[in-house]
Amino acid sequence: MLLALPLTDGDLLLAVHSEGGRRLLERIEAGVEPVPGGSRVAVMVEPAALSRPAAVYEQEIGMLTPSVTVALAEAEQLYPANWIVDALREAAKRNARSWKYAEAILRRWAAEGRDDEGTERHPGGRPPNPYDAVVRRGLDG
Repeated sequence: MLLALPLTDGDLLLAVHSEGGRRLLERIEAGVEPVPGGSRVAVMVEPAALSRPAAVYEQEIGMLTPSVTVALAEAEQLYPANWIVDALREAAKRNARSWKYAEAILRRWAAEGRDDEGTERHPGGRPPNPYDAVVRRGLDG
C-alpha cells in the first residue's frame, strides 16, 4: 500500500505506507524536507460549505446544478433561509421535487403571507366563496 502527496505539477509523490513513509510525507508537507525533483506540494483547499437551503435541496430534491445554485443564492437574498428550507420540504412532501415548485411556494408566501400552522391554502379543498353567506343551497324549505 502507498501514501500519496499531490504536487503542483499534477504529479503525486508516493511513499510506502509505513511509519517512516508517513513521517517523510509529513516533513515534506511541513516544508522541513525538500520535494525530490524540485516540485512543490499542492495546497489542498477545502470546498466551501453548502448553505443550509442548498444542503436541504440536495437532501430533499436532488443534486445541485449550477443554475439551481445561482437560483438558491438569489432566493437567499429575497427570503429568510428557514422559508426556503420549509418550501423545499413542502415541495418534496407533495412529491413535486423541483426548484420551480418551491420557488412558487415562496412567491405565494411573500404575496399572501405565510401560515405557520400549515401550508394548505384551502383546507377544505376549495377556496372559500365570498357569497356562501347569502346564497341558499338546496331546498331548505
